[in-house]
Amino acid sequence: MASRKPIVVPSVAPARKPFTSGLTLSTGSGSTGSSAASSATGARANTTGASPSGAGAASPSIANNPSAIAAAAAAAAAATSGSTAAVREVSRQISNLELAQSRRRLSIMGTDRNDGATLTTLDGDKQFDTTEHIDVIRQTVESPADPLASPVVVTVQQQQQQQAAKPAAGVAAAAPGTAAAAAASSAAAPAQPAERKETLIREYYSLSKVGYVPYNPGKVNQDRACEVVPFGKSRDKAFFGVFDGHGQHGHLVSEFVARNLPKFLMRQKDLDTSPPSALSAAFLNCNGDLATQPRIDCAFSGSTGVAVYITGNKIYCANCGDSRAVIGRRQGSGYVAIPLSTDHKPDRHDEYNRIIAAGGRVEACRGADGVEVGPVRVWLRGQDVPGLAMTRSFGDLVAASVGVIARPEIEDYDHHEDDVMLIMGSDGIWEFITSQEAVEIAAKYSTPEAAAQALLREAEARWREEEEVIDDITVLVAFF
Repeated sequence: MASRKPIVVPSVAPARKPFTSGLTLSTGSGSTGSSAASSATGARANTTGASPSGAGAASPSIANNPSAIAAAAAAAAAATSGSTAAVREVSRQISNLELAQSRRRLSIMGTDRNDGATLTTLDGDKQFDTTEHIDVIRQTVESPADPLASPVVVTVQQQQQQQAAKPAAGVAAAAPGTAAAAAASSAAAPAQPAERKETLIREYYSLSKVGYVPYNPGKVNQDRACEVVPFGKSRDKAFFGVFDGHGQHGHLVSEFVARNLPKFLMRQKDLDTSPPSALSAAFLNCNGDLATQPRIDCAFSGSTGVAVYITGNKIYCANCGDSRAVIGRRQGSGYVAIPLSTDHKPDRHDEYNRIIAAGGRVEACRGADGVEVGPVRVWLRGQDVPGLAMTRSFGDLVAASVGVIARPEIEDYDHHEDDVMLIMGSDGIWEFITSQEAVEIAAKYSTPEAAAQALLREAEARWREEEEVIDDITVLVAFF
């Protein structure tokens, strides 16, 4: 099998201060009929604060010379690998370039979602952006220690005062007979009910395990997941996310995104009228804010992100990178996998073209004998950095100079009466398990917890068979 991307040793994160938040971080489980509770280990904590971040005007020399950005990024990174000031300067230049390009496109093409959306920042101001970095209110986040080093089980706030009777747990129980399936399958009801009183999700569970690297016994888990159920004030809404960090500070990037992406989404004024536009704006806002964080060096660190937003009978999946979400549907006597996302790899035709057009280079690593080794990666044109194995991500400021973007691809999906489960995972799950295999494995179990544990065990076993290392593995299973 192809080799994995290089694994680097992350730095130790500083201590954190207590923080009370409605955001639930993995590992966790929940049932839409359970009251709020936490395990003996307690809920995770973090500290946030807000301070304004000003927008700078684009320098003409920078804005008109994208290749100069790449050269500046590589030079700054090579000469000052640990210099925060140098990295911030690179980030500022990249941001100014993208903002200038966005405004030029706006003046020519007008404002639509793909070419010049008007996005709402935390302070209510409007900023233009079509790629990555936007000017937002900066949140200073205390970098937490690894919150997934040991499992934490967290339930969600009570969604209803009391359920008369909880249906029998299991994939089979999600068939006709449950509230969600009955609403979908009722002949008298319209194809899309005008209003739901509860979320489609009946029960969910998420689990994460740190990987294994022989020469790095102190490796930390760079994966994160989050669940927000219900999402906002509406009981028919839910939000789930899985984020896979990479690079030396990847765990800080994925932690930041897991904690802040739901907040950015909640603040989008068009969330109810145009969820795809709101999701895209939330990803871009979050990435722009990440680039300004003084405590997170993301020049060569970043995170993938796949998020699922459920409202009524609609499911929206926003994906950035190679984490994945899939629906499991009952079909006859078996189950079929329905993808909600598509991986963003450098060998995908449209992704490849964007990287090349931005001045990047796409090719595999080469061994001492010159033979290509492993998957193709994204590089600066004249230097062997950063070697990113995906073409969309949060952070990765140097890679952003050659076309790596944080704008997600969004899938709009209508829940079907035969849909029984949602599976989300980092590429630790998907490297050696296909989407179809994952659905078939999960369908053997009567609870999301048992299904998630089985998927993690199988993924870990296949890593041991194929590689000397094991990637971090995160999986979230939800039953409809």
